[in-house]
This record gives sequence, structure tokens and C-alpha cells, in this order.
Amino acid sequence: MATTKQMMRGKVGNLIFYEVNGTTRVRSVPLEYRDANTESQRQTRRRLVVAVRFYQHLKETLLWRVWREAARGEAASGYALFLKRNVHVFNDRTLEDAERLVVSEGKLPAMNGLRLIGREGGIVRLAWDNSLDAVRVHSADRLRVVALFEGRLFSPVWIEGVNARRCDRSAVVDLGQAGTGAHLYCFFESPEGRDFSPSCYLYAEGGA
Repeated sequence: MATTKQMMRGKVGNLIFYEVNGTTRVRSVPLEYRDANTESQRQTRRRLVVAVRFYQHLKETLLWRVWREAARGEAASGYALFLKRNVHVFNDRTLEDAERLVVSEGKLPAMNGLRLIGREGGIVRLAWDNSLDAVRVHSADRLRVVALFEGRLFSPVWIEGVNARRCDRSAVVDLGQAGTGAHLYCFFESPEGRDFSPSCYLYAEGGA
């Protein structure tokens, strides 16, 4: 900001002259104006609204605790961390990329090689691999499974009754719904419930 003793008011180019207590001051303004309401920016805001709506449903499950713990020690809340990790997987209407959705985050080692062995009705059989370190240090970590069923992508379901541990390397999971395709997100929880692993994704086709 500059000042002058000449009494001037108005705009010249990118300079604005204005008076404060009898002194003329000068400040500059950007030569170019960037519209904050472009189509791309409107789409981004709509996508954020959809992501927030999904998070509100997520809070109805135990996943709120997963994100609270993931944000511990971070300069953000679980809500803010979830949006940071996931806003890009939504479009302006719905969940666009279920495979890239991050349902869980944490410091525990992720499972390796998650795969679907088979499905009979609502029962799915899962298997995974472990690194040597995971077996030695984290063998008692408990398997957790969250499902998004086709036609209800904004209703995440925390599957109850899953008793497998990391060291088991396989699990039988009752989804409670037969014949409906399901996006499955699998992760581990520490025995004391204070930490989690990043989620791994697979899709279970619907079956009779």
C-alpha cells in the first residue's frame, strides 16, 4: 500500500485510489478476475455435498470410531480426514467409484491378496495372505467387514458376527442378504480396539 498528499479517488488500471483521514492511499487489485462459480467449481461443490451425505450415513455405524482413531494426532477431525481421502470417488449424484472408496484407515498392516473363494446365498468365503511381520506382531488383529449392497450404496453395513483373526488367513462371513451384489471392504482392528488397518476392496457377485 502507498500513500500520497494529492487528493485522488477512483480506479486507474489495476490501482484504486481512496482517502483515509485526509490521506490518499493506493492499493492494487488483480488484473484478472477468476470466476469462483465456474462449472468445474460447481461440480466440485456438488460432489462435496454428496460425500458429506454419505458420511452422515457412515456415522450410523461403528465406522465413525475408525475415522476418529485414524485422525488422532492429525490436524483434522475424522470427518475432515474422510472427506480428504474420499471426495474424489463421488460425482454430483452418487458414489461413482466404489472400488477406490476408503472405508478404513490406520497404522496396522493391511491384508495382502484379499480374495473371494466363493459365495452361497448370503455366505461368502474370504482368504488373504500375511507378511511375516504381520503374523508375528499382529496375529490377533480382528477381521472387520463393511458392505455396500447394490441399490443401497449410501447405507454402509457393518457386518456382525465376524470372528476371524489375521492369523486365520480365511473367514466365512454371513452378509445377511442372498442374491444381492455387494461391495466388501475388509480391514483389521487391533485387539484393544485402538487402531485399524487400511481397508481392502472386493466385489461379491449376487447369487441365488
